[in-house]
Amino acid sequence: MTGIVEVDRFLRPAPDLSAVKGKSAQTAVLVSDSDKYLLPSPMTVAQQLAAAIDAQILVSVGKGHFSPASGLRALPELAAWVKANIDP
Repeated sequence: MTGIVEVDRFLRPAPDLSAVKGKSAQTAVLVSDSDKYLLPSPMTVAQQLAAAIDAQILVSVGKGHFSPASGLRALPELAAWVKANIDP
């Protein structure tokens, strides 16, 4: 758990990552390198998750925490990955 009440609510019960692994041909973890809620660091969290589900890591530079309050409306890194990795 993160120690942040609002975040920990989403992690109970903990997701079954073994159930996720292998459910799709291609898997990616999208992370902002400046997400202050991913502790101890965004890259550490992304690396742990990617290792657990055998996924690529996509880094979105300087976009903070992905939330409605951030005002973020587009993730071109994700769109490009989908276009490159998903069969039409």
